[in-house]
Amino acid sequence: MGQLKLNDFSITAIDPKQSDYLESIFYHGNGYMGARGFACEDTSIRPHQKGIYMAGMFDFLKDGITDMVNTPDFLGLRVLFGNGDKENGSFTISDFSQSLDLHDGVFSREYLMQGGDQTLHVRISRFFSLHDVHVVGVRLEITPTNFSGLVSCIASIDTISCNLPVNDDQVKKNNQCVNYMDILFKTPLEKGCLAVLETKSTKIGLAEAFAIQCSSNISHTSTYYSDSDGRISRIDTFNVHKGETYCIDKLISVFTSRDIDKPLIKNYTIEKLNACCEKGYERLLEENRSEWKNRWETADIEISGDPKAQCGVRYNIFQLICNNSQDDDHVSIGARGLTHPRYKGCYFWDTEIFMLPFFIHTNPTAAKNLLKYRYNSLPSAREHSRRMNTSGARFPWMTSFDGSEQCESWDTGACEMHITCDVAYAFDHYIRVSGDLSFLYDYAAEVYIETARFWASRFTYDPDKDRYNLLFTKGPDEYCGVTHNNTYTIYLSIYNFQLALLTTEHMKKACPACLDELYRKIGFDSDEIEKWLDIIKKTEINYDDSKKLFIEDDTFMLLEPLKISDYKKDNTPLYHQICFDRLQRYRVLKQADVILLMTLFPSHFTDEQKNAAWEFYEPLTLHDSTLSFGTHALLGAQINKMDKAWDYLTKSLYLDLDNIMGNTGSEGLHVASLGATWQAVILGFAGVSFSNGVIDVNPRLPETWDHLKFTLLIQGKKVSFSINKDNWDMKILE
Repeated sequence: MGQLKLNDFSITAIDPKQSDYLESIFYHGNGYMGARGFACEDTSIRPHQKGIYMAGMFDFLKDGITDMVNTPDFLGLRVLFGNGDKENGSFTISDFSQSLDLHDGVFSREYLMQGGDQTLHVRISRFFSLHDVHVVGVRLEITPTNFSGLVSCIASIDTISCNLPVNDDQVKKNNQCVNYMDILFKTPLEKGCLAVLETKSTKIGLAEAFAIQCSSNISHTSTYYSDSDGRISRIDTFNVHKGETYCIDKLISVFTSRDIDKPLIKNYTIEKLNACCEKGYERLLEENRSEWKNRWETADIEISGDPKAQCGVRYNIFQLICNNSQDDDHVSIGARGLTHPRYKGCYFWDTEIFMLPFFIHTNPTAAKNLLKYRYNSLPSAREHSRRMNTSGARFPWMTSFDGSEQCESWDTGACEMHITCDVAYAFDHYIRVSGDLSFLYDYAAEVYIETARFWASRFTYDPDKDRYNLLFTKGPDEYCGVTHNNTYTIYLSIYNFQLALLTTEHMKKACPACLDELYRKIGFDSDEIEKWLDIIKKTEINYDDSKKLFIEDDTFMLLEPLKISDYKKDNTPLYHQICFDRLQRYRVLKQADVILLMTLFPSHFTDEQKNAAWEFYEPLTLHDSTLSFGTHALLGAQINKMDKAWDYLTKSLYLDLDNIMGNTGSEGLHVASLGATWQAVILGFAGVSFSNGVIDVNPRLPETWDHLKFTLLIQGKKVSFSINKDNWDMKILE
């Protein structure tokens, strides 16, 4: 973290050089859209690196395979010495700094701009409104420090954006860019410019418009030009006086045809822009700040005694909020959120298992809509199951806007099926914490039954042993290869059956008409339940009673031991040294598997079983996935392995800020790790648990933390927690 300074609610960098790492770290947005931390004034030709991404904005890379579209750069705003139509003056930059304010999401850059004997002090700030997700504000403030004369401000929309798709095979590189958008038209407006585009295959329309507002001390002339390479710009030229500050605001509105009918997006965009102009930058910023204040009141975690950890935790929370389109029930959160198109922007189990608990406890509306994305994609899940020659609904491993399978790797896409029971678990988790029974009747019940149908068709009966097996499967530990009877997957699939059974029994009593309607809708025969009960009864979990140890799968103990220290020298994933085929025959784990299972069901396992799992699996785990550190921090805190727990927490907490895996710049932020960190702090170190309507607290604070304070939403009530090393207090606020 040598390039960054953390300060309570902000992060600051003083290196003026462009770097992928800083652009990832300084990502900011409002969930609907967001931008990597590139400079508004950057004129370098980097069309795939200046990333502005929008939730649900996908196009087809090839037949059946989508990619998250890098949309046009509407942030462009810069100042030049002299007349703007003569861009021949060179300049240098000094006294540079840039910061991201976590209070309100304002990203600012400040420096001295020197051209010949003339010097300008420049400050440029921008925000994506959390109050109105269609609005962006950019403010340029300039002060001539040693001259009076002519300057120009150039504002633009640059439509030459493109993607550089990253191969799913993590050891392969790609250098072939792809353009996913067609420009329908670009045109000047009275105070700015408008561009309307459309994705080439999915035909999603996009309209972007901006208007320029200048401070009262500016008397300017305006001209427009449109480059053949796709940029449309407005130039404002005016005289400045030494020591006086001048302000130029760029107000931006954005709509897509995902929001409204395509023929209307231009009109809506212009109407929104006019409304922005009436309000002005300051009022738009204040509305944004007010919304952020509301979010922080529920989402904040206050840590006393450790300023670095305080900012790190807030950064994690900030980025979870910035990458969630809370009101959209047709999108989820990709593995890199909106910070980078790694994994083509697709959605995995990351959302349900690692991110969702944060939203369940701080923003139930967002949590519900993340789950409704899965419900809305049930038709695709049913079709996916049909294609895999199974019944019911099977959620694909890797999905985009339409819920279809995007994974091109057979062993992962076909065998890492635990995502289906992960989704069912997540629905139950939301209902248990929120108490939202209407969501159970309207959405979850159908998911439980359809996924149970899948599992009933996926288990294989062995008549000789009168037992069921789950064959050819891959657990969360992806180095285990394609194996049999993965404990994690079996445990959650049995839980999936139990959820379906308990829900149908509950609805028979509480809402029989709802259940009858559901049965008719999905053609369900209650005789199917007999198969579920038989599988539950005749499926075994691989458990060594003498060691109190749950075995990861049927083949794990057959694998060849590996002396990890001979190969693993740092946090670089081992697949860069040893190929996947060979890794799958070593007794090592890519990431937590049995340990993860125990964090999902903490009351289902004894302390002896948890300790046995830790002592056996923790030394074998390579943590080649960023999902692993937070999980180990969580269980480590729960079983009082405090030194190890703290070590894992710091790795999860500063994973991107410290660029621990070495790929934050090239692949964006690891959003699941943000959620895993939150769980480690709240469920591990604070020790909060909620079971059968009872809240319990069993804190184990790190040595450097004097006090921990936060708020959770539980059963519709806001509950505040105040935890010291020796005592704790809990209050129901509403």
